[in-house]
Amino acid sequence: MNWAHNGTTWCITIATAIALLSGTSGAQEKYSPVAIPMRVEIVPDSSTCIVHQNFALKVRIVNVNDFPVIVPGVNLDYYVEPKIFLLRDGQDDFLLRFQASVSPWTKREITIQPGQALEKHRFLWNDNVAAMGWPDEPGIFKLRASFDTQVRLDREGARHPVEWDRPIVELHVVSPDAADRAAWNWLEPRLTAFDWSLRHPKSNAESVHLRKLRIYREFLTQFSHSSYAPAIRWEAAKLLLGMGHRTVEQEGMAGLLDESLTFCLGRGGAYAEDFLEWDADAGGSNVFEYVGVHCRHELFDLLVEKLDERYPADEQGKAYRGIAKLVVAEQLDAARAAAEDFKTKYPDSKYHRHVDGALRTMERRIAKETTEDVDR
Repeated sequence: MNWAHNGTTWCITIATAIALLSGTSGAQEKYSPVAIPMRVEIVPDSSTCIVHQNFALKVRIVNVNDFPVIVPGVNLDYYVEPKIFLLRDGQDDFLLRFQASVSPWTKREITIQPGQALEKHRFLWNDNVAAMGWPDEPGIFKLRASFDTQVRLDREGARHPVEWDRPIVELHVVSPDAADRAAWNWLEPRLTAFDWSLRHPKSNAESVHLRKLRIYREFLTQFSHSSYAPAIRWEAAKLLLGMGHRTVEQEGMAGLLDESLTFCLGRGGAYAEDFLEWDADAGGSNVFEYVGVHCRHELFDLLVEKLDERYPADEQGKAYRGIAKLVVAEQLDAARAAAEDFKTKYPDSKYHRHVDGALRTMERRIAKETTEDVDR
């Protein structure tokens, strides 16, 4: 397969790579693994954003070859993270990054088939400023990604360096309109003060997350239609799902969580990405469990709908989530019947213990509510 970029044409096949690896020109010569061509690219959701807007993008690792490539132990978030640079005079000048999170599959070996891509949908954050992120001025800016990793051609083979194609993308940053300028003028000093408090913590300071969430809740009350509001709803949902349910309830944040997560799941893309992670071995995810236990069943139904759309080939997972919906809706007889059908259809499923656990949880909850009703 030919791979052309900037006037350079690469031609490489799996047979060529194996021949180079075998050292046929001399068994005693020290072999040097051939570089494998691949592409790391940025695909913004929009080519235009306003000053200080946290915009969404995809980072894609593309296999441009006509043979599979294995990325060993890839993690697009913490351990091996693609970097995004702001270019000046054609050179990587200022390091930017996207907000990280951990997905189960990113910790494992990944095989990228010919012409396919490994991608993550993320927001871009300035790595150097906590509150007032880039872009901080209007203009046309050029961005480019890089990825420092190696690949294999087979699971037992040596690691190969990568010859990266790194296409440049342009981002048009425009000034905010009057409404967004008013929203930013309200938000900026409060985030600045919040950042200052992080650098000068008090021994009896309350939860850092709670202080930030109070700022966000007030902002969304006053500026719900601002261009800055969507990303704030996303971050609010992330922060709240990482807190204990009791704290969320005591601080009166349950409504903010419901509103923010509903928005993110409905918006999709980078807004929903982190909430739709699924680990079959663990029976779902922390988000799946939290929403099923503590949130409205309508919100849980929406989450299940989006998970089914995200993993259409996972028939067992879809059936398990259907049982979970019945559990959350407290339809005990229907849930038991569905569980029996599930075990008959999938006798060796890894979901069995999770199905049984969900039923036991519902039975205990109903028994407790019945006892409380009798006592009253």
